[in-house]
Amino acid sequence: MADGDCDNRLRCDGVERCVAGACAAGMALRCDDGNPCTTDTCAETGEACRSAPVPGCTMVVGRSGRYAASPGVRYACRDEVFKTPVVTVDFMTLTLSVTTTEVACTWDGAPTTLRGGPVSGGMFRLTGMVPHEDCPTMLTMTGTFLDERRFTGELSLAFAGFACALTSCENQRYMFTAALPP
Repeated sequence: MADGDCDNRLRCDGVERCVAGACAAGMALRCDDGNPCTTDTCAETGEACRSAPVPGCTMVVGRSGRYAASPGVRYACRDEVFKTPVVTVDFMTLTLSVTTTEVACTWDGAPTTLRGGPVSGGMFRLTGMVPHEDCPTMLTMTGTFLDERRFTGELSLAFAGFACALTSCENQRYMFTAALPP
């Protein structure tokens, strides 16, 4: 029996594995963004975790600045045929620009700037595409401000293209907390 024989194809309850010839339960997806002003749920389709604002609950809009991320995010993958990089994401700090109409995020060595609409209900969603001839990468960052100096975030990397199978790239999801220095 292989891992694929055990997988029930439901992402909210985790990926089941074959252990010693028997199927073992996966680790359930944790969707708590730490924000008391949202209701968090796992969805089997679309974005895995969804956060909806709680009516009447207000959150502050964050500040622009250079945030320290904990834990940091580090991921790299490459073309396995030519041994060339496809994408590298590596940050311990990130720069967030918050205006009334847009939020943008970048970091040292960022492959692209992530951009999205304004903060709403203390929450934001940013996207950016890293072009690659055969295996482009979609970066999505969602965040929820805990106060004007801190936010919880999730960075997702999704790979799409006919040649992604010839790379070491796999879809990724990272949770982190970011804070401005005192």
